[in-house]
Amino acid sequence: MIIGKIVGETTASECQFKTDKKIRFGEYVMVKNIDDENVLGVIRNIKASGDHFICSVKVLGVLKGNKLLPNRSPIVYGGDVCLGDEEILKSLFYNEKGIKIGHLLTRESINVYLDIDKLVSRHFAVLAVTGGGKSNTVAVICKELGRKNGTLIIFDPHGEYMKLHHESIEMKMNPLTAKIDPSLLSPNELSDLIGIDEEDKKKAIAEGRLIAKGLPAAPGAVSGKVVFNADDAVKLA
Repeated sequence: MIIGKIVGETTASECQFKTDKKIRFGEYVMVKNIDDENVLGVIRNIKASGDHFICSVKVLGVLKGNKLLPNRSPIVYGGDVCLGDEEILKSLFYNEKGIKIGHLLTRESINVYLDIDKLVSRHFAVLAVTGGGKSNTVAVICKELGRKNGTLIIFDPHGEYMKLHHESIEMKMNPLTAKIDPSLLSPNELSDLIGIDEEDKKKAIAEGRLIAKGLPAAPGAVSGKVVFNADDAVKLA
């Protein structure tokens, strides 16, 4: 569906288009570069001017199947701008072995997944302004990992996750009051402390229930409570 035309100067990383259709910030659009390649972009700003709108687009990359590659050519001046194809967007945001964390704000039919292995095999952070949904995002990730029988250790100094609830982790939470600095413990000592049996780990691996491997983290002092069953969580709430 054509929604507008490219106007003004273009680069390989951004462009603008003019439209008389109502469109939302964050919507995905498709354009062409001077090499006649399909390019995916996202609307980052909208200005109203009379009876039309001028939308600024951040270029995300060139579409190659269900992958995005760097775009190295300017966008075609005067070219058509189309809404991002729903099937293409679904394939880009889907991960068969991933966890679902929500859907696109502009397309509720398009779910967004995170790759579990990439998520836990390296350091990552959830960053946003106050009220931006950091705690909710972490809670969703924890619930979805619990749905896949993942084991989580949550250091919760502010008690934000004490009331974490989901049918997939019900009766599996075990809150503990931290009396030992976890950074001073080896991985095996920490496993013993929170009740993860070595034989259970071997059995999980043998049964194919291992969903990812994590890399060693840098040491750091932490404090808080960890819960693994609902009864203890209620007592400490």
